[in-house]
Amino acid sequence: MSRQHRLYFNHAAAVWPAPGAEEEILQAGLARLGIASGENVLDLGAGKGRLALALRTRVGARGAIVALDSAERMLAAAAERLQAQRALPLCCDAACIACRGRLFDKVICLGTWPHFLQPERVICEVYRVLRPGGELLIWHTCCSRELNRFHARLDGVVACDKLPPAGELAGMLTANGFEMLAAEERPHHFWVQALKPETEPL
Repeated sequence: MSRQHRLYFNHAAAVWPAPGAEEEILQAGLARLGIASGENVLDLGAGKGRLALALRTRVGARGAIVALDSAERMLAAAAERLQAQRALPLCCDAACIACRGRLFDKVICLGTWPHFLQPERVICEVYRVLRPGGELLIWHTCCSRELNRFHARLDGVVACDKLPPAGELAGMLTANGFEMLAAEERPHHFWVQALKPETEPL
């Protein structure tokens, strides 16, 4: 994420909506992803902690949640919520994740992908921090056309941020070592799910 994006989201943190009453939608998505008790999960682009409660319900007391965002004021605004769910805040760029490799069972990017200006670097970093057999989910509650139209109406740096079609994103993931599990797109739905192979290529 660029410096301009970081400044944009830091400025927006004060007025950004708090996580709303969408727990049923989040729980259904996480159930489909198959998050299990005891797993380590990276919330990539955590914002104000939208996923924290739903994730803690799934991973249980033994699981770990890391909430990554490049905008420190977003994480500060989420501090109480993240602390309540024992989620570790991590302020860094998704293109350079400050974690050791093979740490996470799942990486979830909910509503954030268009804001990554170096998507292939982000994919490589996600691949690095996932354990073999781990999964990446890129998830939006609208299709790329809807989201891109919405962004184009906004002021500021995000007006140019675009979500690629699911098929195009799937191609980028497979080109960087992932195996595709799902690439779905329709109105109000965008779900791209990929697997890091159990056996990595030499």
